[in-house]
Amino acid sequence: MGPVTKRAQRRNGNLMDPRQLADEQEIRRLRERWAFGRDYGDWDEIAACFHPGATISISWYEGDVAGFIEGSRKLNAKRAPDERGKHWLGGARYWIEGDRAVAETDAMILGRVRLDGHLFDTTTWARFYDLVERRDGDWKIVQWKMIYDADRMDAVEPGKVPASFHENIDLSPYPAACAHLCYRLAKSGQSVGGNIVSRGSEAEAACKDEGRRWLAGGPV
Repeated sequence: MGPVTKRAQRRNGNLMDPRQLADEQEIRRLRERWAFGRDYGDWDEIAACFHPGATISISWYEGDVAGFIEGSRKLNAKRAPDERGKHWLGGARYWIEGDRAVAETDAMILGRVRLDGHLFDTTTWARFYDLVERRDGDWKIVQWKMIYDADRMDAVEPGKVPASFHENIDLSPYPAACAHLCYRLAKSGQSVGGNIVSRGSEAEAACKDEGRRWLAGGPV
């Protein structure tokens, strides 16, 4: 997105404001806490990262944070003993205006799933796009959307997967940026929404326009 602000000018001139650094660190901690909470089933920790009524829009869910937590509980409960999930965070960038911020964080969604009796590792490259607000001194997320970049799926033991399995995979119903993720969600009985935001799409441009309006004081 890239609105030019006084803080951004200081940052581009390598004169980082200590307040900016402190705010960025606190905002980043939200996502770090969220990742551990999601991967290890700490639902209270997830809830603590969001303001009440915060909204979420990702591949398998669109709604408020309470519904996301309930849906995540159900997903975890359905996992086989050898299935796993991990959210790995990378670099991030922030735009901050007063008590409002936009945070864009690189992430990898890593999954080990069992499909038709065979284990597969899935990797999804994505970005968390968060609208964040400081209330009563605490930064928390108001809105979270996911932007999907690309993904893949690899057999854990390739020699044991029959050719017919791969021949029968149909990714055409799903967005290319997260087709394998959507496929394995559908195979597990999970619905996939039409709200997916893909890299370079009009939906991504609209998402970032919304971020600019948020920083300027507009509603979510």
